[in-house]
Amino acid sequence: MLRPLPGGPKECICPMCGERVLEARGIPCRSKKCPKCGSYLIKSPLKRF
Repeated sequence: MLRPLPGGPKECICPMCGERVLEARGIPCRSKKCPKCGSYLIKSPLKRF
């Protein structure tokens, strides 16, 4: 059974273009690429969703 992430969903942000995507459970932001520009994502310091 999947459990929600502690503190609610987190988001990843692209440092190049600002695109925001939800962080998938178990997959760190730094290992995913931006769907718009292809740059690696970073974890957003703020919760937006």
